[in-house]
Amino acid sequence: MTDPHIYELVINARLAAEESEIDKAETNYLAALRLLESKAESDKKNVTIEYLDIKAEWLVTVKVPIAIKNNGLTLARKLSIEALDLVHEGKQKSTEDMMIKHFLESETRILKKIISELSCLIPKNEAHFTLKCPILLKRYLGVNATSPTILYKKVLCSICLQPYIICSHERGHIYNEKAADLLHDEGKVLDLSLVSTPRDPRGKLLTYYIPLSYLERDLSSEQMSTLPKNGIYCHYCNSNKIDPIEITYEIFTAMQRPEPRIDVENNSDIKSLNSVVKGVDIRSAIGKPLYLFPSKERYSHIQSLSTLFRDFPFSESVTDNRKKQS
Repeated sequence: MTDPHIYELVINARLAAEESEIDKAETNYLAALRLLESKAESDKKNVTIEYLDIKAEWLVTVKVPIAIKNNGLTLARKLSIEALDLVHEGKQKSTEDMMIKHFLESETRILKKIISELSCLIPKNEAHFTLKCPILLKRYLGVNATSPTILYKKVLCSICLQPYIICSHERGHIYNEKAADLLHDEGKVLDLSLVSTPRDPRGKLLTYYIPLSYLERDLSSEQMSTLPKNGIYCHYCNSNKIDPIEITYEIFTAMQRPEPRIDVENNSDIKSLNSVVKGVDIRSAIGKPLYLFPSKERYSHIQSLSTLFRDFPFSESVTDNRKKQS
């Protein structure tokens, strides 16, 4: 911190927080933030980075514990995500390696705390839930990747320009310093398989859609009526002591964001309404989203996703669940 007065205020705030003197901690944090605001015009870049850092610390150290204490779990989660966004912005704005490392560590710590203690949201709209967590996709589907079956009218060898099926060149092999590859038309996707290891690493499973009509067969009318409007809260990582190291800021923000409703009635690719997959169309170099509906019969080994809703009671946090169990 460039200003000794601001540094002193933040140190005093931390010490007060350690002694559970929350009011004193908040007073010092807010004083530091006001000083930074007053300096913003003279040194905007550095002040902005410091402001993001201290505001995030104030939220996590003071505001979130107060919200949890008052059972404002929704508020605690909202404030934690606000702090997460602040440190991510700080990381993006920083140019010094030391500050980038600092913000990255803060981002990882806050993200882990949200997932482990305040839960993740599995968002819902009027038609379906959207499951995007890589940990849950692996848990409930057994796989986390997709492999499309694509029909091409013409496939040529890039070396000899002959039909690939009759030429002698092998894809990926080097011939006269050139790698053999396939030349083909746009093609038509016939099917999308769920696999553990895709041939093309871009073939990721992005989202699994869970239509409400599918759940109606496995959940009681009372359970269906209690489904929260915006989604359910998942405590899987906490309950199973899983370190959510693979969930980055980008993955987390995508997980919490609801998908728009798919136009089921007018989508010619739909094979079944039982399970809906959003994968990656590997025909595109930039990996555009690909929506297909694999039939339930083909994936009969998949555990009923309604189990997910039995595993996670419709409560807001781990703390809330423990209260109900005691």
